[in-house]
Amino acid sequence: MQKEESNPCVRCGQERITVKKWSEKVGTSVLKYTLTQCPDAKCQEIVDRNNALREEKRLMHAHKRPPFKRVSLTHLSKPKN
Repeated sequence: MQKEESNPCVRCGQERITVKKWSEKVGTSVLKYTLTQCPDAKCQEIVDRNNALREEKRLMHAHKRPPFKRVSLTHLSKPKN
């Protein structure tokens, strides 16, 4: 029997409850997902809002970031004389 790990709410510290579990096959692997939420509905709304703002901010910065510059590293593999 597996012991359930502690998963406290990031905002209020109450133990989060499991809302949904599902698995998905990707190639030869099986991924298992667990959706949890705070038992306090108002607290969960605040957490969801904060997560959405954080994701929006991350995407905004990702669009401003210049694309990665591809650099050839072949000169590093050549032996020095």
